[in-house]
Amino acid sequence: MKMRNLWCLFFVVSLPAESFEEEKTAVKIIGILGESVTFHLKTSELSAPISWFRLRGTETTHIATVEDTQPCEVRVFFPKMKGRLDVSGDCRDLQITDLHPDDSGQYTAQMGEYLEKFMLEVYKAFEEEQNVGKIIGILGESVTFHLKTSERSDPITWLRLRGTISIHIATMQASPPCGTQVVFPKLEGRLDVSGDCRDLQITDLHPDDYGEYTAQIGEYSENFMLEVYKNLLESDLKVRCENYTCRDGNCTAQLNCSAGEWEDGVNYTWTSTSKGGKISSPVVQSPFQDGDMNYTCTAENPVSKASKTVSVKQTCEGAPVDSTSTQPSYVLMGVTTAALIAVKVLVNVFVVYMKFFSANKQKGTRGRCGESGASGRSRR
Repeated sequence: MKMRNLWCLFFVVSLPAESFEEEKTAVKIIGILGESVTFHLKTSELSAPISWFRLRGTETTHIATVEDTQPCEVRVFFPKMKGRLDVSGDCRDLQITDLHPDDSGQYTAQMGEYLEKFMLEVYKAFEEEQNVGKIIGILGESVTFHLKTSERSDPITWLRLRGTISIHIATMQASPPCGTQVVFPKLEGRLDVSGDCRDLQITDLHPDDYGEYTAQIGEYSENFMLEVYKNLLESDLKVRCENYTCRDGNCTAQLNCSAGEWEDGVNYTWTSTSKGGKISSPVVQSPFQDGDMNYTCTAENPVSKASKTVSVKQTCEGAPVDSTSTQPSYVLMGVTTAALIAVKVLVNVFVVYMKFFSANKQKGTRGRCGESGASGRSRR
């Protein structure tokens, strides 16, 4: 038994350096502190025991060996992993439970000369109760996330959270010269870092840059909620004429104001110089009987305000009219009355005809009966 342990120790110490060459692609895995991650092997080759190693900096640690037996035999060599390693039934998946901050690193599974690599990054979970600094950004301009902490012991990892999806966007060193690695393609060329490494700036803001950003330094984190808005212009506002109806000669139209794709965070108001007052809604109802009227729609978001004045007559020109109410009601009543009179006349004509037909029929019957009696008397 002692000899076997010596051979294991010899194997770890004498492991070829080329087994952990950086150029081999590693599968990136994001883990949450206190939760679990699983390393899944793609290969079906299990002819040799699977040796699992962790590489941090220049230090390589043999953490476990898995024998392809039923059930799988697992030997854990790394004390910090005792009681936290599980293996799938087919021996191909290795799971680390109750993740610790220092579980981060590159993990390698080795079977003979075959290797598979995984890069594990462990972060603290986003907590809803944490204070989040709200930042308002303008489309095409820049925003800066400023860290309050002076912590410099660990690299700063920047993440973006959208719903339940967390994206690693960049990692920078916590001290000058602030070496920065951008890992999110959509932010390539748009990230700047301050000289003291505490500020991260996003330039040329895009609409989809919004979301919650987190700076993670070890177990410490700071959160920022970024909202992106456009500087609204009059040309961004569109006014449509809807629900154009006429009843008894009185016509009414509904005007609808919209900022199109820039609707988020926009408040609308309508004003009219002739009517006075203000309506806080994207929709306003306007009558036509007072002649042509002008209305002004004002759209306001957290960074800008834009207005557009329209003529009701010009806006609704050519708009479809509600076909169910285009004729005055008295015309409909007249048509209905005429129809009822026509039906009554037809009924009366039919009654007269039936009486006339019945009378002629009875008269003809009496005539035939008299002729029949006269002929009988002559035969006698």
